[in-house]
Amino acid sequence: MMRRLELDFLSATRPPRWPGPALLAAGLICGIAVTTAYVQANGEKTLLQTQQAEARKLLRREMPQLQRPMGDPTLVAKELAHARLVLSDLARPWDAMFGELEHAAHAHVALLGVQPSSAGAAVRLRGEARSYEDLLDYIARLEQSERFGSVLLASHEEQDDGSVRFSLVTKWIQRQ
Repeated sequence: MMRRLELDFLSATRPPRWPGPALLAAGLICGIAVTTAYVQANGEKTLLQTQQAEARKLLRREMPQLQRPMGDPTLVAKELAHARLVLSDLARPWDAMFGELEHAAHAHVALLGVQPSSAGAAVRLRGEARSYEDLLDYIARLEQSERFGSVLLASHEEQDDGSVRFSLVTKWIQRQ
């Protein structure tokens, strides 16, 4: 026999309450995260727009015009050439040159002047030695140094007390 079928459309059991509030909380968290990201992106956009506006101002700004040199162009060219020579003299390796001169120093020879040429390769040395033999010894010491080559005696003058005033020209060898 068949059993009787009972259909109850109103159930006494209720569905659980947690899915609704959980979905609401998840939606609020996602909304806050999206709002925060939007505010940050909007701030970055504003910053980039101000930087772009400043860059456009700089591009539109009129550049200062260089003035033509006053006076004779040949005189200005000569002054520029002289300025280049001064800069090359300042860029010379003075420490290395003086170090080599100190290394070749002689007790009876006094250097009175060191004058490099404007080309930079030759150096004129002026000084005084007690005797001609001391001068020759000093020239030999300079020729033995690593950075001075082909030392030539340009002039010499014997003094009343037996000392010798001299002028030497030597080649300065620069290392790369």
